[in-house]
Amino acid sequence: MTLNAVMIESLFERLDDGSQLRKLSLLGIQRNAWNLPHVGEVVRDSDAAEALDILFLRVPLAPEQSIEFRFDGDYRVQALPAGGWLLHCESGSGSHYWIPVLPRAHTVDDQGHLLTENVSEILGLELTPERLQVQLRSLSGGLLDVVVVKIAPAQAGLLDELSRFNSLETQRYFLYASHGIYRKPADLFHHLVHGRLYNGETAWPTGWRIHDELEAYALYLILSGLEQATGKILYGFLKRLVVMAIVDRQRDDGGWYHGEWTKGMECHVRLHCGGMHLLATALEERDDPVVKDKLRAATEFIARLVDQTDLGAWFLHDTLELSRETMNQGPFAWHASRALGKSATNMMVLNTHLDTVIAVDRYRRLTGDARFDELIASAQRATTAILAQRPFEPLYRWLYQLIDLTFLPVAQARSLPLPVRAVKRMTWKYLIPRMHYIRSWWPRLVMPNGYIDRALSLTGVSHAYQTVNLWDLVRYRRRFADPSLGDVIDKALHYTQETPIGAFWVEDRKKGHALGFWADALWHLCMADPDPRYRCWLAEALLLSIDGGWGVPPAVLGANTEAVSPAARLACPAAADPRLVVVNLSMGEHREFLVVNPTRVAIALTWEEAVGSSLQWSASDGTKARESMQVPPRGWVWGQ
Repeated sequence: MTLNAVMIESLFERLDDGSQLRKLSLLGIQRNAWNLPHVGEVVRDSDAAEALDILFLRVPLAPEQSIEFRFDGDYRVQALPAGGWLLHCESGSGSHYWIPVLPRAHTVDDQGHLLTENVSEILGLELTPERLQVQLRSLSGGLLDVVVVKIAPAQAGLLDELSRFNSLETQRYFLYASHGIYRKPADLFHHLVHGRLYNGETAWPTGWRIHDELEAYALYLILSGLEQATGKILYGFLKRLVVMAIVDRQRDDGGWYHGEWTKGMECHVRLHCGGMHLLATALEERDDPVVKDKLRAATEFIARLVDQTDLGAWFLHDTLELSRETMNQGPFAWHASRALGKSATNMMVLNTHLDTVIAVDRYRRLTGDARFDELIASAQRATTAILAQRPFEPLYRWLYQLIDLTFLPVAQARSLPLPVRAVKRMTWKYLIPRMHYIRSWWPRLVMPNGYIDRALSLTGVSHAYQTVNLWDLVRYRRRFADPSLGDVIDKALHYTQETPIGAFWVEDRKKGHALGFWADALWHLCMADPDPRYRCWLAEALLLSIDGGWGVPPAVLGANTEAVSPAARLACPAAADPRLVVVNLSMGEHREFLVVNPTRVAIALTWEEAVGSSLQWSASDGTKARESMQVPPRGWVWGQ
């Protein structure tokens, strides 16, 4: 059975006839959603100022059922470097249409999780001077999701934007939540499904895809950086779609809920804070009353997820931590401990606490809302106190010497003497799964060797969180200018840089994403500290991250407003050779760039547009160089 043909143009022109589901307006984009009888649900985002519209159409299909879509007019179909296909109006007077991804059929539960995804099958295609008509089928049935971007004749310049890309636009960018990759505009629509923003990968252990504001934040930073670097209208439009997607999903209590681990739709606080950082960034770039109100609601929500410990206020990792019953519904092995006067279910997860303090303070400084002053001060006291805990120093030094044996690359581990290999095996099999008992009996997170544990009461040792902790600590120190963190951060930096753990992560496909956070952390450090050694470490971290297949972090484009205000941002220049990675460390009048060559051959450094002759360049071997130079293999040049 084939459903009646859907006239796509009519959906862009449709006015509200009483079937409206919701309406929302922010940052110049108007969202309308309605039910289309006998077809499905339509979500349309319109930017009148830029003459751009996007349509998300969701059609329920039974197994083997098909549907036809029609565009009236004379169209030429062409593949785009941006991804997807362009329906180019040959008459010159009509609109053009960008189809960024093939329609996909999803099964979706009542909470919005994506349970399955299948690309639709094209049964027929008719292309004449009068119309284009395509017939699609989903073998398994489900909800067929279609995305179409309408480009008005007045915005025909966007066709060039979709077709021409510099080296920055085709790099592989690391995403914070899924640890996946963004490399072209169409990739956004793997995440943006029916107007909502999803994690690019399935969640553990449920196997479904969840809504994810931290993923949205990474995408927003990438799009914002590319907008700054290229001046393209396209990226400004796409990043505002990301804002619309998360605002439209926020609940009335201000929270974003995920159901990552259970069907109870718990809130994962780190993801929620990603939404807060995104809204704060959007608000710093452009004032908007709706964005400001949603950020206020998100802050009020998160301010309630606090445990009062002997050290001070501690922000929870997720809403499962609110009770034993909900904790037991989750998949985590946990230990009910009241160490340091915390509640039994508070795992004292460091990275989430740090990021939440930062997010709440961002809101406070941005809006002048003083209601959270004491909460922030108490949370700061708790942070300082937990990082200062140093009980049983000899015991912990010995234990983490043993644990370090489990963080060795394969070749180095195999070369260990047999007795040491036996100790290594006993360590990961028996000691590591029981470390939470020791941390609860003698509470501490900062270890003698510079390693920083993820949490007090979660089982095991989560080595991938070493760089996430550093990422957060560097950002936290810059925000609060806390001198007490200097020794903690310095030892953790040296541990991560000087031990074999980086090479270990390159080989570890499950936890190697730590390298993406390591590079992002070092970018933030470089923005706060002029020490040349950190530029070297950043370049080396990027080499490791690229080697591991994790790409480069969003920060390298220089658009993160935590570190540099919108007014002080400078566009990142693009190298002519796409193999080179350009890191933007500029701020205000200060221009600074790091150019990294991840290949094993020297590459001439030339620019797509001149960067100016005032920069002084030096190579990774310390020698002075000119703007036009050879970037050594597995090396870098630094200009400022």
